[in-house]
Amino acid sequence: MEDILERCMLDGLRYYRDETKQMLAMATDTGDRTDAARLERRMHRLDDRIRDWDLTSRQMH
Repeated sequence: MEDILERCMLDGLRYYRDETKQMLAMATDTGDRTDAARLERRMHRLDDRIRDWDLTSRQMH
């Protein structure tokens, strides 16, 4: 059961990262530097979380 939950959480984080990437592209296109910077920081945090989940998952199996 934990494997299924972990997989769902990881898929959710990846989906949220993809959505953030699209919002970052729109903010960049419109020239909104403040929003673009905020979204870029969010993407870095999501990348770190995904990497941590992936690493933890691989170590457990």
